[in-house]
Amino acid sequence: MRTNILALCAVAWMAWAPQAFASLPDETSPATQADVDKVRAELREAVTVAQATPFDAAKVGDLMKAIVAEPGFASLSGDERHAAYLLLGLGELGSGDDSGALAALTTAIQMPAAGGDDWSVRLDAAYRAHDDAAAAESLAMLAQRWPDKLADHDDVVILHTANVADTRDGRARESALLESLHASKWHPTDPFWSADALWLRLVRIRLENGDRAGAAAVMDEITDSGAYIDVHADKRFDAMTAADPSKYDVAAAQARDLAALRSKAAAAPDRLEGINTLALELAQFNRAQEALALLDGALARMADGKTAFADQNDQINWTMDDRARVLDDLGRFDEALAQRIPSAKLQEDGTANVSQAINLADDYDALERPGDALAALRDLGGTSLYGSMAMQEARACAYAQLGDAANLRGSMDYLKAHAADGPQPLLNARLCAGDLDGAAGQVIAALADPSNRMDMLYRLQDFAVPPLAPHDAKMHDAWIALRGRADVQAAIAKVGRIASYRVLAQ
Repeated sequence: MRTNILALCAVAWMAWAPQAFASLPDETSPATQADVDKVRAELREAVTVAQATPFDAAKVGDLMKAIVAEPGFASLSGDERHAAYLLLGLGELGSGDDSGALAALTTAIQMPAAGGDDWSVRLDAAYRAHDDAAAAESLAMLAQRWPDKLADHDDVVILHTANVADTRDGRARESALLESLHASKWHPTDPFWSADALWLRLVRIRLENGDRAGAAAVMDEITDSGAYIDVHADKRFDAMTAADPSKYDVAAAQARDLAALRSKAAAAPDRLEGINTLALELAQFNRAQEALALLDGALARMADGKTAFADQNDQINWTMDDRARVLDDLGRFDEALAQRIPSAKLQEDGTANVSQAINLADDYDALERPGDALAALRDLGGTSLYGSMAMQEARACAYAQLGDAANLRGSMDYLKAHAADGPQPLLNARLCAGDLDGAAGQVIAALADPSNRMDMLYRLQDFAVPPLAPHDAKMHDAWIALRGRADVQAAIAKVGRIASYRVLAQ
């Protein structure tokens, strides 16, 4: 959420609220006139409190919770009640009660006076409350009716919400959301982020709907080389790739990707994010030694507490995490672990570094140190829905190595019950647990699902393999065995194909 969204919405609402209160007629049923007068006076007082600088979210939230519970509240006008629920949502969101904010704002959007501010703040509340369905609904409404409000939201909110729309809302909503977002001409503000994965899904949807010209028009906007691997793997794109094979040359696209990213990083020398992103791209393209030199150079510039980059506080933990990943790719596993331990202790977005604690646990699992993996995950706080899946995957792999059947079953039960939150962690955990039948069934089901097919076909491609830690080597062998099964091969042949690429899987 952008830091100014509360202030923007509060100011927009309070600009008209006092005048609205002054002109509203009294309503006396079913509450007494005294009840109505009392709650209306309290609402005016709450507006005055909300107008104070800085915005005291906790106080406003407490006032509004009391007001909506008053006997006379239901007898206020629709505009007054809408304003109250909007302000309640703002107060709850600013106080950290994301679920309470979402409930209040969901009430507000159903009222005739609801507008773009209601839906915009509801998107942030839904994102923070991990309610992907409500977030997708809010994002689609903003893109359709108030596209200017998209600028109030961080790239990660929009990309995450759009990325999970298919599994949360079904194909019709996925199509409506992506069409609206594309029509609004939205694109990430961060130069190192891309919406190509979203637009490739839109290409696929248009092809499924018989709109070949519309699909081709969107495909012309896509430059990411990973998308070119997707279209070669998936038979739904065969007519498109056959019409112009040279256009979909993966190696040429990879060279363009790398050149473009180098230019972006060079154009933003004060952005550590550019170095991190370029290093990961180099590593993926089998240039890990070059990636390591790039990261080491950045860390040297920040040695002894020096501030060398404008985004250093936000990005240095990822620089260290990326360095550990590159060291893993070079087979320098002990050095990678030594790097991962301090990076997991740094904060992420001002809070506990949950994602890198999970990465550390994965490293311990890979090195067949399951006890240390479980210790790395101990006492972790809240995380995203996908983060919870990744955490349970790391635990499942540790329990499998320890032969702890009871705890393994508990982690697997969680992963299966929440499969839509993270199919890949579930698949990885099944491989860890030796459940090749369950893993094969999941792969076959994903290939049969039009929305999930592309992701699975990408995973099934024959990518370059870096040096692997002991347990990762066993996992890779299990994956190759799974991919070679007759039932999996038959499912692949129906919808796609496997090709070899001299790059690491993303």
